[in-house]
Amino acid sequence: MPTPDRSDATRSARAALHEWVAAIPTRDGADDAGARDARTWVAALALEGTWLGLYQDAYELTESEWDAVIEDLSRYADVRPPASAVVFRDVDLDADPFRDDERPLVDAVLRVALEEGVHNVTLAAVARRCDRSESTLLAMFGDAETLVDDVALEVLQSGFDDLSPLRLDPSRAAVAASVAALDDSRKAAALLRLYALGGVARDDVPEGQHAVHELVLRAWREEGAPTPLVVAALACDGWRAGELQRALVFPSALPGAVVRELARLVDDAAGPGPAGPSMVDPG
Repeated sequence: MPTPDRSDATRSARAALHEWVAAIPTRDGADDAGARDARTWVAALALEGTWLGLYQDAYELTESEWDAVIEDLSRYADVRPPASAVVFRDVDLDADPFRDDERPLVDAVLRVALEEGVHNVTLAAVARRCDRSESTLLAMFGDAETLVDDVALEVLQSGFDDLSPLRLDPSRAAVAASVAALDDSRKAAALLRLYALGGVARDDVPEGQHAVHELVLRAWREEGAPTPLVVAALACDGWRAGELQRALVFPSALPGAVVRELARLVDDAAGPGPAGPSMVDPG
């Protein structure tokens, strides 16, 4: 039974999220996701929204609010929650993930990619920011594209070997690894760096996202709306941002069961709020 709306903000937030859900292309068929697989998909989308939101500095949640959201999201996905989610405390998105003082070449490529866009990473631009000459970089890599690919591989290998893109592998293992990365500044920094090296724009936030976030957070903070409403918003963000970012490889449509589960989460997120019970269905 759907949770009764408590206020105009809650009704408005749910209406906006339902519009977003209704706009998601769906596919049904023999390979459609089952009920538990659908929850895993939604959790993966919510985590994708979380990571993209961190990269784009899109959310204004306190540390304790993030703790509540990630704990409920972990329960919903039936994975172990992070011990302390250090990424919300220790990672300075304007500096730490995108600076590498120990590797000047990696640092230079990251700075150009972040400040000017990965399409503007040239051997000359990188040479100006590190202790290598353009001719040396040309001899080492041949072209800027190879340089970026090599740096991305180095970042990947130095950061983690157990994460895969959630949008391509919406499995429970991938969700668990992504949640665990929230508790590891090294892995978090590597993941955020890969967004920059992949050409994901930090200022390319989907239209209307900030306005809906304000409604969702007001409903949650002031009117007792349940935490799953925030999780549903993050999942919608994960899909909408992924569609917008051409640098991210997203499926063309979601299984119908996933979209129905996301709609159910918006409508039927039982519980009194951030301190409420688990979102996992008892069955």
